[in-house]
Amino acid sequence: FFYNQNEPVRFIDFAGSGVVHITGGLAGLIGTWIMGPRHGRFGEENKGMFFGHSVPLINLGFCFLLIGFLCFNGGSELAIVGAGEHGTIVAKCFMNTIIAGSAGGVVALTVNYGSTRMRRGYADISLYYLMNGALAGMVAVAAGSNNLEQGWALFIGSFGKSVLSFWS
Repeated sequence: FFYNQNEPVRFIDFAGSGVVHITGGLAGLIGTWIMGPRHGRFGEENKGMFFGHSVPLINLGFCFLLIGFLCFNGGSELAIVGAGEHGTIVAKCFMNTIIAGSAGGVVALTVNYGSTRMRRGYADISLYYLMNGALAGMVAVAAGSNNLEQGWALFIGSFGKSVLSFWS
């Protein structure tokens, strides 16, 4: 909409996080397409046969991913001291990652609460949805975490979880 022919078009992908997430998503899509569904997963004869995951192990994996996202986004500046504003940029990366993850988690809990209340008549809050939403928010903000204002990080984290909810 706002393209000016006198200025070059710029896209800044901080530390290649767009490439990392597109490659991972494409690899997952191709792997899923090649493997197909699990045998017996869909059908009336095996309904209720597959059980949920271990919530403590999911929580442990989420903690590893949270630390990994902070290290990936903040560490992509490649310096924290020295000439320039390296420390400020690293702090901004940390803050934007945490804000976007928190926003995604809050949106996930709100959507989960509202949908279970409407479907079942009572509220259900799940730690799984919180972690899933937080990861969606951190993925969404990763490419621009070094130069976003905090309000935009909040919006992008919320929007990332909304996109995940729509496509899931």
